[in-house]
Amino acid sequence: MEAEEARSNFLVGLIGGYVRPEAAVLEIGCKGGKNLDPLYRAGFTELTGLESSEERVRQIEGRFGDLWERVRVLQGPLEESTGRFADGDFDLVFSVGYFAEDADYQRLFDEMARVTGRYMITIEDERVLPDRTRARDFSEIFEKRGLEQVEEIDVSHQAGLESVFFCRVFKKG
Repeated sequence: MEAEEARSNFLVGLIGGYVRPEAAVLEIGCKGGKNLDPLYRAGFTELTGLESSEERVRQIEGRFGDLWERVRVLQGPLEESTGRFADGDFDLVFSVGYFAEDADYQRLFDEMARVTGRYMITIEDERVLPDRTRARDFSEIFEKRGLEQVEEIDVSHQAGLESVFFCRVFKKG
């Protein structure tokens, strides 16, 4: 099985284990659509993606025409884009490899917790790399914001995901 297909199958199975296909799902940093597309093809119908890069949004339109016509993709600063949504608007919020930079994302973390209605999944780098000054502990980050971690998965050997990634699933109280 190709790495991208394995990665897609893992993500669809993981998200499908927590919410039904008609659930409202938000991806933080949807890049070029490579995570939303397999969810759409698996029958998820209420998909929203936020992306700060205008170029990445154009990639979704060019690469995944069907997806582009059927999902909501918003472009702009992510912590501002989430302001368009009400508290608990999404059954599930997720991110995959978005928080790789050593930047201050506290406001975005607050917004992610706010718009999460039931579950949040982070598949992110939690290990210290040579070009970063600190590692993030997403369990600590989101538990301080009222979410409870219900599952953790070491995905370092999962095909198609970076070996520095770790997966955490949170439930909103």
